[in-house]
Amino acid sequence: MKPTIFLRIASVLTLVYCAGHTRGGVLSGPTHGAEEVAVIETMKSHLFKFNGSPRSYWDFHLGYGLFLTVNLLIQAGLFWYLAKLAKTNSQAVRPILVLFFINYIAMTILAWKYFFTGPAILQLLIAACLAAAFATSIVGLRTGTDA
Repeated sequence: MKPTIFLRIASVLTLVYCAGHTRGGVLSGPTHGAEEVAVIETMKSHLFKFNGSPRSYWDFHLGYGLFLTVNLLIQAGLFWYLAKLAKTNSQAVRPILVLFFINYIAMTILAWKYFFTGPAILQLLIAACLAAAFATSIVGLRTGTDA
C-alpha cells in the first residue's frame, strides 16, 4: 500500500473524531442526571478573574473543547493535503508524520487516563495510519516509487 492511502484514511478518521467530539463533547447537554446538571451549573455560575477577564470553569471547558474541534478539523484537512504531497515527494512529509504520530500517541495516553475508551481507540487508529504512511513512504523510496 502507499502512504497516500493511509493519509486519506487518517484524514477521514480525524474528521470522524472531530464530528464526534463536537457533537458529544461540546454541543451535547447533560445526559447523566441531576448531579451532572448541578456540576455544570456550578461551573457556569462561579466567575473569577483570569488575566483581567471574568471567566468560569465552564468557559474554559467549552473553550478548550472548541479548540480541539478546530484543531481536528485543520488536521483532517492537513492529512488530506499531505496525501496529495506524498504522491510526488513522500520524503518531505515524513517529519510531519513523525510529529503527528507522537502527538496522537500522547493524546491516546491522555484520553485513556482522563477520558474514556472511544477517543483513545480512534486516536490510536489515527496514529497507526500515520505510522503506516511513514513506513510505506520508506518502502517506496527503497523501491524507487515515491508514492
